[in-house]
Amino acid sequence: GTFRTSATSDPPSWDVLARSSATPSALPTDLAYQSLVRAQVGYLKPAPASEVEGDAAGSWEILDDGLRVVMKLRPNNRFDPRSPTNGRVMNSDDVVFSWKKFEQLSGNRSQVARSASKYAPVESVTAVDAQTVSLRLAFRDADILGRLTTLPIQSTEAESQYNPKNEM
Repeated sequence: GTFRTSATSDPPSWDVLARSSATPSALPTDLAYQSLVRAQVGYLKPAPASEVEGDAAGSWEILDDGLRVVMKLRPNNRFDPRSPTNGRVMNSDDVVFSWKKFEQLSGNRSQVARSASKYAPVESVTAVDAQTVSLRLAFRDADILGRLTTLPIQSTEAESQYNPKNEM
């Protein structure tokens, strides 16, 4: 299918993790990156706003009385076939890298990262194994999955092998 959209200006940056806020001109960058989960898409009608489905994450469990979320990444979920990722499989290091960058730079960090706001739930994101991440929460949050739709996943190669501000 084809998705058509328009914007009145270019995106301020292609780097979704360092963007100060969501803007209409940023839509192309939002569509280029996966999040752990995404808002559920409706068929012939909108899906309920609170419903999410896996994007980079294929499954998840909420454990420890709601204070930990363990997410399994989809197997064979590959990045762009171009260099420097060369179509490699997304792994938990990519999620942890993205979390650390999001926590420091994202305009949405105060909604998610405890280090940015005492009202945000996520204290840490750690790799359990190559395909599993664990999110430690400061408190139970009924909308934790909805909040995670704002965390795009970049490859670790974005650290030094390409500049996500001008390349995707």
